[in-house]
Amino acid sequence: MTTMKAIRIHAYGGVENLHYDDVLRPEPQAGQVLVRVHAAGLNPIYWKIREQQISIQDRRY
Repeated sequence: MTTMKAIRIHAYGGVENLHYDDVLRPEPQAGQVLVRVHAAGLNPIYWKIREQQISIQDRRY
């Protein structure tokens, strides 16, 4: 199986918890497709959760 690069979050906190990892590339099954991503964005809510500025239990957002 081939691998791909991924930036993954292993723990809550700052950017020191973002890791550039080699991961197994998913194999699409019948009726599925694999999409190559050249660029991606991140909504502010997600980095606020990562930095624990907002709890995922917090329903105010």
